[in-house]
Amino acid sequence: MDILEHYINMRLSFSEVKEHEEVYTTTGELAGILSCTMRNTNLIVKKFLEQEWVCWSPQKGRGRKSPLKFRLSLLEAARMYLDQLTEEKRIEEAYIFATSSHFPSYVKEVLVSLLQDHFGLQSTNKTNQRLDILKIPTDAQIHTLDPTKIAIVHEAHIASQIFDTLIRYDKANQSFQPGLALAWEEKLSGKEWTFYLRKGVLFHHGRTMTSKDIQYTFNRLRSDKTIPTREMFDCIEKVEVYDDITVNFVLKEPSYLFLDLISSFYASILPFDVNFTEKKPIGTGPFKVNRHEEHLLILDAFQSYFEGRAFLDQIEYWYIPKSLTEETNVPLKENHHKKTTYKELGSFFLAFNLQKPGIHHDQHFRLALKHLLDGKRLVSELGLPRRQAASSFLDYKSKDRSLFNLDKALEHLFLSGYKGEVIEVATFRFKEGIEDMNWLKGMCETVGIRLNVTTVPLSMIYSKNEVNKYDAFYVGETFEENEALSLFIMYKSENSVLRMILNEPYRKKLDLMLEKVAGESTLLNRIQQFLLIEEWLCKEAVIILTYHTLEEQNYHQALSGIEFSGYGMPNFRRLWVKRSREESGSELVSYSIYIP
Repeated sequence: MDILEHYINMRLSFSEVKEHEEVYTTTGELAGILSCTMRNTNLIVKKFLEQEWVCWSPQKGRGRKSPLKFRLSLLEAARMYLDQLTEEKRIEEAYIFATSSHFPSYVKEVLVSLLQDHFGLQSTNKTNQRLDILKIPTDAQIHTLDPTKIAIVHEAHIASQIFDTLIRYDKANQSFQPGLALAWEEKLSGKEWTFYLRKGVLFHHGRTMTSKDIQYTFNRLRSDKTIPTREMFDCIEKVEVYDDITVNFVLKEPSYLFLDLISSFYASILPFDVNFTEKKPIGTGPFKVNRHEEHLLILDAFQSYFEGRAFLDQIEYWYIPKSLTEETNVPLKENHHKKTTYKELGSFFLAFNLQKPGIHHDQHFRLALKHLLDGKRLVSELGLPRRQAASSFLDYKSKDRSLFNLDKALEHLFLSGYKGEVIEVATFRFKEGIEDMNWLKGMCETVGIRLNVTTVPLSMIYSKNEVNKYDAFYVGETFEENEALSLFIMYKSENSVLRMILNEPYRKKLDLMLEKVAGESTLLNRIQQFLLIEEWLCKEAVIILTYHTLEEQNYHQALSGIEFSGYGMPNFRRLWVKRSREESGSELVSYSIYIP
């Protein structure tokens, strides 16, 4: 046990005693408080004296009480130990310590506030060297950084800082812009695509990127059977290397979704000469992995990034279990803060698991729930961040209408032959999902449907065996800026909840419809084909769409270059800090920022 821990335990035992107030005790009593032998107690108290934390004049004679004075307050000792834990990056221990039930409320409040201040963007200026470090607490674990296997939004956002793709999607112009490729051209009406790479692009391990890396990346994507997005790239017949900076893709059939696929984070370029490892993944992105452990991921700015070094020197992602963060849920200090809201792309929806036998295979039963689970009522009764009832995954196509009809729900329930079976519904551990499903459970009780709601971790996406435990899943599908790509991923990726729940007949029909999407030469026609897929699934009541959301961002006004991705997360490549004249002389300045 640390010497400060011993002092805090002893100070808690004399919590009624003020600083510099004399109290009489024995070495034996102190040994009981410290849970130590008499010899170790004397050594510990000697260290207290050396630090000038106490005054202690032991009296001779067995059992004689001696005067003890505390010079260091409980609050100051607790602050010192909290600083020690955070400096040593023992953040989970720091949360447990700060929320200890042994502390009086005034100590706990200070510690929790200090802990919150530890996160955000910290700008230090020591020995004429300025360092800007972003520290992000998250209750979402990182399960993989392999861009081909990622299924969770926050992992995709992190991967976009480490890796780059050949091209990038520009939402404003609905077009593609150069990434690692400087230029590209289409041949044979979309059956062949040639990419011309930038010269001198470096991987994090120092080697220059060549066409061989592009060939390796896509051959791995197509051949590795453990990759859940493999079938998305099944359109590629072969990848040909012409020279160091020229690579040619030959497709099985013309695909007008090919550029969308090439721009996706799944197609992030990996080096051919290094096997992928979770501990030290290597890309060409603006940040490189410094340290990757169970509770901590540290990214350092890549000095040789081909588009120029990022402003931030380091990003730290701290995994902290939600059970701990709920106890330290202190609002941001909103002085000098800006708030902005944005419409999150995508929608919440209920999907019936057709891989599992049950009454939910009956369309009448699914339609009964469709007339109960009404997005318009969820928006009006449960409020923000629910903003608009959804009849489509695309908010601009959604009609703000109510489908709630108790009589129709009862009629369909009767036709289904429902006999009181318990319907097992799973939702991820999001506040809105839990509230929505508890609301639905109440509605189901009014018509006699027995619903059991279970919250499951996001990691369930990576455990396919867990899926078959549930009759339905309630999830929120968050889209990136390229809506066509997002729709294709949702329908085609084996990591997509929607695809997971479809049985073989539905999958086969879906894949035929996706082939039609890829064959459309204009974006407008591709979107129209996607809408036909959506209409079919909704009509069958395989999915029930509920609503679109409105999210809020909160950040300090000193932060500049704030750009939000389609996932609603800031682009760390652009983020920078503008210190005020008053702050320029300070060694440490902290700026709070909310990162969802």
